[in-house]
Amino acid sequence: MRQSFGVLVFVLALTPACGNEGDADFSVITRDSAGITIIEYQDDPVRQGSYRVTAEVPDLELGSRMAAGPELFDDIAAAYFLEGGQTVVGERGTGELRLFDGRGAHLATLGGRGGGPAEFEMLQTSFKGLADTVVALDARGPKVVKFSSGRFVGSSVVEPPGTAARLPVVVGAFDDGSVLATAVEPGPSTGNLTRPQVQVISYSSWGARQAVVGSFLGPERTSVKNGPVVTSHIVPLGRSSYIRAWGEGFVAADNYLSELQFYTQSGALRSIVRWPSNLDSDGGAGRLQAYVDSVIETVEEGQRPAVRSMLESLPRSPGYPVIDGMIGTDDGSVWVRTSATDANIWLDVAPRDGIRTRVHLPPSFQPTDIREGRVLGIWRDALGVQFVRAYRLQPPSD
Repeated sequence: MRQSFGVLVFVLALTPACGNEGDADFSVITRDSAGITIIEYQDDPVRQGSYRVTAEVPDLELGSRMAAGPELFDDIAAAYFLEGGQTVVGERGTGELRLFDGRGAHLATLGGRGGGPAEFEMLQTSFKGLADTVVALDARGPKVVKFSSGRFVGSSVVEPPGTAARLPVVVGAFDDGSVLATAVEPGPSTGNLTRPQVQVISYSSWGARQAVVGSFLGPERTSVKNGPVVTSHIVPLGRSSYIRAWGEGFVAADNYLSELQFYTQSGALRSIVRWPSNLDSDGGAGRLQAYVDSVIETVEEGQRPAVRSMLESLPRSPGYPVIDGMIGTDDGSVWVRTSATDANIWLDVAPRDGIRTRVHLPPSFQPTDIREGRVLGIWRDALGVQFVRAYRLQPPSD
């Protein structure tokens, strides 16, 4: 542990976009269609506009290279703040939820591996519930387990999603304690190309199925036969949706259309934010070619020409970049990361304001929670050891 301190009325307008956090200098078209706000950027939002950075030094670091102890992390399933300033870290390998105070001192370890009511056979994720409640999902069962003030509250089996072929995967929790999950069903298939149907389902905080609030097509996959073995591969730059929930709604990132779709908790579309989908086309072609080459290496030599031809003819996203990371903030916006740059740059996007600013984060740092001007996340050192760090966000700069 280390603590340190470092510094339809139809409206159509072509204007520079301005957000609450800074003046992002973009050309943008904003319009209203049947009560849905649509914001379309005409320029590349990743490489221009105002930006924010973190303090150079984290104000909290949890982690250790020691052989044992509560600060040894190997496979972090979740990390987030509680309202009282505590930090929760879920460790997938041990099935433990570890609580630390605001200065990084270990307070308690909850859960653990096992089949008991307060234990986890396979810890999938954990998230903040109402007040100081810690909610976690055991993929085996599956079941919801709750703790409050460091004590076990109860557990409940998650109701099956219905006709879906796979168990639900939690993609976030709302302010009222209910949960949003996705469940995959078989989808359309054309030749070697398949697309699953992703049902978006709301659950009560105890795992009771409430309603299907949305439906999206999942990532495209190809099936490649190598002798008697058939393998499935996700197509990079293919059509896919990325879904996250927080606060009072959820957002779906559509990589084929290069847009964010903001929904209410009940699934009503609120707004759409789009940006150009033809950026960095050379990088996109290179990424696709690397994918094709990696698959070809697994195929018998005589089959390679036919497989290469099939892979290179697959339909794919018409532009680049694609969204490959997304996290909600405590003020209702969402941070998204795209593959347009190798730097760790995130766009802060609000449903009504559009892109407010860019956020430059330290290398090898994956954010997991954003609250009260601080960003928490997982950082890996040069040896691949995981640490949990919190950084203070600096004001936007031009």
